[in-house]
Amino acid sequence: ACVDTRQAVVVAYNDINVLTDQLTYRNEHQQSIEKAREAYRNQYDIGQRTLLDLLDTENEYFQARRAYTNTSSDLAIAIARTYASEGMLLETLGVTRTDVSEPTQDGSNDGFNVCQAVAPEMTDVGKMSLADAAVSAAPVVIAKPQAPISTNDQMVCSTDNVKAKLNGWAEAWRKKDADSYLSYYAASFKPEKGLSQTAWQAQRKQRLAQAGAIALTLDDVNITAQEATASAQFVQNYVSKGYKDTVNKMITFQAVGAACQIVREEVLGK
Repeated sequence: ACVDTRQAVVVAYNDINVLTDQLTYRNEHQQSIEKAREAYRNQYDIGQRTLLDLLDTENEYFQARRAYTNTSSDLAIAIARTYASEGMLLETLGVTRTDVSEPTQDGSNDGFNVCQAVAPEMTDVGKMSLADAAVSAAPVVIAKPQAPISTNDQMVCSTDNVKAKLNGWAEAWRKKDADSYLSYYAASFKPEKGLSQTAWQAQRKQRLAQAGAIALTLDDVNITAQEATASAQFVQNYVSKGYKDTVNKMITFQAVGAACQIVREEVLGK
């Protein structure tokens, strides 16, 4: 009976520590998902996100909130189990019965007959030490040598060429010239959220065909060229039909034959 009681107390108390850590992580997770949901909603309003993207973020936010609520409930139950195992639940809750007298102890309940309040020794496992051990135990992967990049490929995605491509891409967007706009994207370009390139192109054409002028400016442009690839990070200011939106964006270019085209486009935040 003593062993069972001590085990119940230790397990319940350990659950409190674990669930308290989980609650902190789940709260950070739901806050980050909430920010992403708001960003996706704003991008959907200006035609940069699909309805499927928006619904995916809503579902992720719901799941994050659900996990946080379940963890909060589990933590409250663990605290109650700890008090109950210690025989202090009613006292902690302030619950008493007036029709029952307080129990009395006779002389037989001495130190040899009463279960001693001796907790088993618990091992403190450091999370950082486990992470370091996992990294050290990871297999070493030897990368295969890649073919050298030719000088011509390096010149295709030079800093000046990427700057010209970026300005042409923005101008085509302002003019709502769908064919010219889509020509800046490579055949290997993969839209976000698993959307096929055919569906993404049809979506972009539809949105560019909508009524209303587009005002677009790119500020704080920073271009980094390396071998056959280059990246351009900038602040995008978008205004259309009275809606204003400012986001930090990064576009990755890659040499495709004699052209330098977009292979990745991502929003880094507001």
